[in-house]
Amino acid sequence: MEDVLRLTGEIASGNPEAFARLYRAKFGHVLAVARRVTGFDEDASLDIVQDTMMRVIRYMRPFDDAHVLDRWLARVTRSVAIDHLRRERRRRMRESAAVDDRVQGASDDVEEVQERLEWVQRELRGFDRVTAEMIELRFRAGLTLASIGQRLGIGTGAVHGRLNRAITKLRQRAMNDE
Repeated sequence: MEDVLRLTGEIASGNPEAFARLYRAKFGHVLAVARRVTGFDEDASLDIVQDTMMRVIRYMRPFDDAHVLDRWLARVTRSVAIDHLRRERRRRMRESAAVDDRVQGASDDVEEVQERLEWVQRELRGFDRVTAEMIELRFRAGLTLASIGQRLGIGTGAVHGRLNRAITKLRQRAMNDE
């Protein structure tokens, strides 16, 4: 590599051609350090190389020794790689927490639904057999009022009236239980 002091001085003063020469010369070194520190694949490591080179542009100072420059580049690369690892760990923790929240919410929902079903079953036992059967046929089996009437041998209007009275009672009991 050319004179290190001149090259790093030009980069520190903002010369883009000097930076391009350093980039080409040190790309492989920086990529190797990034992969070694993180264990990431090449694509993820290339992100680290890019971030490292952005820091190089921002913080470059003149170096008079190529070995010192290499050690500084390795240190900057390790710092960027550690930042990437921390971000990745935080992202995974956020995702894990979100999944845990969704699972807990679903579990809570299942428990709530189960409690409601048990409440409805208890309340249905308080109705006469025909009314309880009407409720089951209408809301569990999805039968029409006419179908329920035919099945039970009563008129559609009677089914409608008994269901309305039963549902009103259930609503009142539910409001009293809250």
